[in-house]
Amino acid sequence: MVMEKRAALRAFFIVATAFMAVFLLLLGRLFYLQTYARDDLQKKALAQWEKDSLLRAKRGTIYDRHLLPLAVDGPAYNVVAIVSRRAENHVEDAEKTAALLAPLLDMSEASILKALSRNDVYQVELRPGGWKISEDVKERIEALKLPGIVLLPEQKRYYPYGPFLSHTLGYVDKDGTPRMGLEAYWNDLLSGVDGRVTYLKDTTGQLLPGGTLSFSPSIDGGDLMLTVDLQIQQYVERALDASDLTIPAERKMVIVADPNTMEILAMAERPHFDPNRYWQVESYMNLPIAYTYEPGSTFKTITLAAAIEEGVFQPEETYQAGVYSSAKIRPPIRDYTTNKGWGEITFAKGFIRSSNVAMTILGYERLGPERLLRYIKDFGFGEKTGIELPGEANGRLPALNAPPRDIATMTFGQGITVTPLQLTSAVSAAINGGVYHPPRIVRATRAHDSGEAVWVDRPLPSAHRVISASSSSLVRTLMGDVVRDPDGTGRAYAIPGYTIGGKTGTAQKLGPDGQYLKDNNVFSFIGFAPLQDPKVLILVVVDEPAIRATSSAEVVAPIFREVMQNVLAYLGIPQEQEEVRVAETPGLKTEELHTPVASMTGTDDTHTLDVLGADAMRPGAGHTAGGGKSDDEPEPLDRQIPLPDVRGLSKTEAAQKLKNAGWMVVMAGEGERVRTTIPAADTPLLRGATVVLLGGEVKTLPDFTGLSLRDAVALLEALGLPYVLDGEGFVIRQEPAAGTALLDGSHPTVTLTLQGSGRSDQETDMPDDAAQP
Repeated sequence: MVMEKRAALRAFFIVATAFMAVFLLLLGRLFYLQTYARDDLQKKALAQWEKDSLLRAKRGTIYDRHLLPLAVDGPAYNVVAIVSRRAENHVEDAEKTAALLAPLLDMSEASILKALSRNDVYQVELRPGGWKISEDVKERIEALKLPGIVLLPEQKRYYPYGPFLSHTLGYVDKDGTPRMGLEAYWNDLLSGVDGRVTYLKDTTGQLLPGGTLSFSPSIDGGDLMLTVDLQIQQYVERALDASDLTIPAERKMVIVADPNTMEILAMAERPHFDPNRYWQVESYMNLPIAYTYEPGSTFKTITLAAAIEEGVFQPEETYQAGVYSSAKIRPPIRDYTTNKGWGEITFAKGFIRSSNVAMTILGYERLGPERLLRYIKDFGFGEKTGIELPGEANGRLPALNAPPRDIATMTFGQGITVTPLQLTSAVSAAINGGVYHPPRIVRATRAHDSGEAVWVDRPLPSAHRVISASSSSLVRTLMGDVVRDPDGTGRAYAIPGYTIGGKTGTAQKLGPDGQYLKDNNVFSFIGFAPLQDPKVLILVVVDEPAIRATSSAEVVAPIFREVMQNVLAYLGIPQEQEEVRVAETPGLKTEELHTPVASMTGTDDTHTLDVLGADAMRPGAGHTAGGGKSDDEPEPLDRQIPLPDVRGLSKTEAAQKLKNAGWMVVMAGEGERVRTTIPAADTPLLRGATVVLLGGEVKTLPDFTGLSLRDAVALLEALGLPYVLDGEGFVIRQEPAAGTALLDGSHPTVTLTLQGSGRSDQETDMPDDAAQP
């Protein structure tokens, strides 16, 4: 009995001791956790409760000059697949899911199936195709109701007009990194500042009372307003598209500017790309500002302007054309005719005919290397223009101590390299009254960092006078003669109803060995209108066209004329009544030689300026300095072509036939085949005009936007629809909208808004007697 009690006490003692030891251990652990480990545990607890969210700033919008958006941020979605079997909502049939998603995400079934088959992660993103998809694709995926497929909201950069102005705009990739163009150059303004919010949540994800720890709001990015006019940009893009169908080329560039301010109204190039599909870009070079080339004869405008200003050019003074040689100039410099050239002609005729010899005498012999180079630099060559875009090139000038022949050939555009933008800016100064304005493409900015966001005009770059207003006036007159004189090289650029001034250029390219290549030409034309009050200046450059061309008339003129005609009408610039000088061709009556250009309100829309035969337009072939052909032969005027009869053809076939011939096409009506055309078959039309193809019954309202006043009215009357017109020029808006159903017997009144002005009216305030260079 005693032994049993002792055993019981021993057991009790052991249990009590063990209990006490555990208690002391727990007490010690609790003391440790509440003292020494307290800070560390608090941090770990907060890490579980605390949630941190990034508040993404909206990237700023890039607008044209009329606040039409060219680059905007918009909603996008990332496609996420939950593959963990532990999740309530997970992918159940990987093969079926992959098969259904592949065509929507533009990914292979195999790549999607591989991602869906992973068992080492909770979820996977289906990249690249499922990364930042559009609202449309998102809705199509949601309609499939696939288990385990989640769509997470994101932001994406959109370019509503696709490839329009693509190299100038640049793009933002899916990582949010700006590349190229305005997107990169202005990223500090456009990007904004991301915000952040930190708060506490319980284990169920509910926000705890008073749980917000910190909050810093996002600041949206600032906006850009460009000088670019979207409508004019559309004319340029459309002309280049039409040109690509008939005359592909290695490169094409077009710049449209206001010569009084050098605001860029449009700028385009080929090849280009769609920034919405930036991964397809072929060239990252913004050609109008970065491509350098020998300008050829367009540069003669600069030599002429300097010679006029210095008093060494007298229009009626004569010289012997053909060949220029001296002890220092070897081999001789030649005009593109035979050695005899045109014989003894005036210096005015020398410019009109694009004579190398005339420019050499004026620039090298009379101005001299020092004065010539000083003027060339004052016109902005040899250094960047400073336009607010990345990647601009300098161009190259020969040194003052360069060999004499290099200085001499520079007078007519050889041995010097320029960018299209430099040439546009320089010629602008030569024709606008003599003032050089650095080009600009950003008109205003708007920040969102504080208070009310307002547009702030960009300061105008500093301008300087290069030549006097009187010198500039003579330059304009002579450039007008290039287009309207029977001997001018630019006759193919004439536009009925307007006085056009300009200068042609054809230059051979240098090969790797420094020799001029035989068939690698750069064709160009820089022209403006109206002649004595320039409102629009256009440069067109076509580099290495696929056809064997002998002058710019064949490859450049169609682009220039289409753009210039559309822009002049769009800006509401009235047509002029002026006699057009043409050649005295045997067999023509006097009244045929001096036919006034039809006015805008007249009915003589089919008057042709071409009264010369092909044999009367081409002098003999010759050679230029360095063996390269840097000048232009006189070019034939473009003829109006009778519209072919395409009735009975399918609309697709008819449209392709007309587009290949250089016309623009609008289709209307439900029928598959063409019932009639507007204008009617056999109507003489300039290439670049719009032709309406009407099929069978018209059940929906056509899209009138972009049509000229005449074409829009013709279509409305053909459809028997009443209409109201607001403005002049080209249609920019219509009511009801395109696609509105035309019910049986219904004739809704169509209201068309036309725009006839889109330019800045800023003029230079520099006096004509400002300091000369």
